[in-house]
Order: sequence, then C-alpha cells, then structure tokens
Amino acid sequence: MKVTFSEFKIEYFLDSEEVREEYLKQVLADGDPEEFKRALEDVERSRIVEKKNNENLKG
Repeated sequence: MKVTFSEFKIEYFLDSEEVREEYLKQVLADGDPEEFKRALEDVERSRIVEKKNNENLKG
C-alpha cells in the first residue's frame, strides 16, 4: 500500500502573533540569515491565510 503525504505548509500553523513571534525568535537563534528571510516570508503568508480565513467567516 502506497502512502502519500501532502506538502507541509507552515503558514497554516502560524495562527497567532504570539506563535509567529516565537517562530521568528527560534529561527533567529539559529543564526542563519537565509533561513530567517524564509521565516519572514512564512509569517507574511500566514497573515494572508489568516486574513482570507477571517473574510470567509464573515461571508
């Protein structure tokens, strides 16, 4: 039996400003500027997801 997985998208898990802040702190602690840049992009995408979800809830 073949098992398939969907792509992991962290933006769906960064669902509050507190979680986003902690995520950025952890990435920054690693000291890799490229990883931090990607983390900032992840946070921005998570805000877009949150905005779309809120719009969908309003109707």
